[in-house]
Amino acid sequence: MVAGSIEDFLAQLPDVVAKPELVLLDVGLPGLSGIEALPLLRRQLPEADFVMQTVFDDADRIYQALCAGATGYLLKSTPPAEIKAALLDVARGGAPMSRAVARKVPGYFKPAPSSPLASARCSRA
Repeated sequence: MVAGSIEDFLAQLPDVVAKPELVLLDVGLPGLSGIEALPLLRRQLPEADFVMQTVFDDADRIYQALCAGATGYLLKSTPPAEIKAALLDVARGGAPMSRAVARKVPGYFKPAPSSPLASARCSRA
């Protein structure tokens, strides 16, 4: 199933016989962004994994996507063989990230020098 927007994807979903187990999302979609759509999509497809595949590698978008429930975050510059391996990893229960993305994640959770304790950055409703 291929859709150019979240709205198109949701319109096609009722007609799909086999519900998707893995959904690739871009951050910069027309209409709802991939990040904005994640909570809605997780309710519609609770058994599915959602992997962001995008050009955006800034820390804020990465963390927003992960906090919203993305299973993984891959940059579009990732070579096709690595993307294939990452998607197979998802099928085995993994949570793949492009190397440049994975490198940013630990830094997000380090306490600030002036802060005695790190606070949780993601809040789940």
